[in-house]
Amino acid sequence: MKHWETFVLKYFTHVIFQCQVRKYNYMNVIDISQKNPIVRHYMAEIRDVDKQQYMCQFRRNIYKLGILLAVESSKELDYQHKTIKTPFSKANVDRLIDYPIIYSIIRAGIKLQEGVSVIYEDSLCGFSTCKKDCHGMRRAELYTLCETTNKIVFVCDPIAATGNSIIETVRAIEANGMPSKIIILNIITTPLAINNIQNAIKESTSIYTCAIDDFTKGIRGTMPGLGDVGDLLYGKNK
Repeated sequence: MKHWETFVLKYFTHVIFQCQVRKYNYMNVIDISQKNPIVRHYMAEIRDVDKQQYMCQFRRNIYKLGILLAVESSKELDYQHKTIKTPFSKANVDRLIDYPIIYSIIRAGIKLQEGVSVIYEDSLCGFSTCKKDCHGMRRAELYTLCETTNKIVFVCDPIAATGNSIIETVRAIEANGMPSKIIILNIITTPLAINNIQNAIKESTSIYTCAIDDFTKGIRGTMPGLGDVGDLLYGKNK
């Protein structure tokens, strides 16, 4: 490829990526795999059907992705400039003002939440179930209620195919206390989920994900997809 052709390709790739960011400018959507090759490695590991049979390895990889998502999303938190004393001198540092509240949608979100909690070890953790009722509508129920008023709240859900579970969980959290910001952490999300969440949640919201798949109805929601994360983590329900 000639030099000018390489330049043009890079330019239009940059423009396309910027357009994708602006498309969701109302709500921040960050695919952390774009700048982190190790994220792409772990995504390849968990998508590979030959690797998925090793449950312990799959759990570790989800856990590691939780850590990486937590580090990337730390940019959303509030920090205070302080001066501390070291053994030899003084240093100007940034300290976290307040730890976020971390909710997971069980059961698939638990291992992701564990990885996130490694970075935010003083955070309170809550849990949400989101099952369909007799009319086929999802309803969220919170366990271990945390005080979320004016707090930054993380919601961990590995796969956001339509985003409905996340939307119902956020509504339940808001009913318990209105957060200052919602940060959604996914392994995979879809354009459909992004649009649904953006239309349903009007508060300050960001989505951090490791991949953006296409939505495909009937096969766990995404393509190329991953499978049922809960089954891969803990085994199939009988």
